[in-house]
Amino acid sequence: MTELEDLERFLQDQQRSADQMTVDWDQRRDQFLAATRDLVDTVRNLLRPLASKGLVQFSDTTSQISEWHAGRYHAPGLVAQLGSAQVELVPIGAEIAGAHGRVDLAGPQGQVPLLLLRGTSPQAGPGSNLSPDLSWKFMTPPPQPRYIDLDQNSLSRAIKGVIGA
Repeated sequence: MTELEDLERFLQDQQRSADQMTVDWDQRRDQFLAATRDLVDTVRNLLRPLASKGLVQFSDTTSQISEWHAGRYHAPGLVAQLGSAQVELVPIGAEIAGAHGRVDLAGPQGQVPLLLLRGTSPQAGPGSNLSPDLSWKFMTPPPQPRYIDLDQNSLSRAIKGVIGA
């Protein structure tokens, strides 16, 4: 067998493998966008008790994302003004290894990633755009990351961490 034939066989094997693992990137992007819109709504709802007291003000943002497979698109984000501190939900993208998307909660003291992961979703309820088998989870730093459900307590802890409270 010549080197060219060996290369041809290798490329054919690669193509067969790729054909079996095809990802619909448009669907993946659309799923990420719907989940991100839902995340923005969830964060607003979780912080509603503070907003009703005038302690938090929200403004919508949009981020342009450019990914290899999913292409270029705009994703919704959110800025929350909390007294003199500001935190932002910054969409990162749908092409994240081991997850279906990532949005960072960013503030002056750092950021905490939120990953869109498979599993039972406590956030998917009536009126939610989030698929029942996907949920947003905070990821703790490596080397042994943990995944923490998004709820009022975990969001409050994450916000305090990124604003240095």
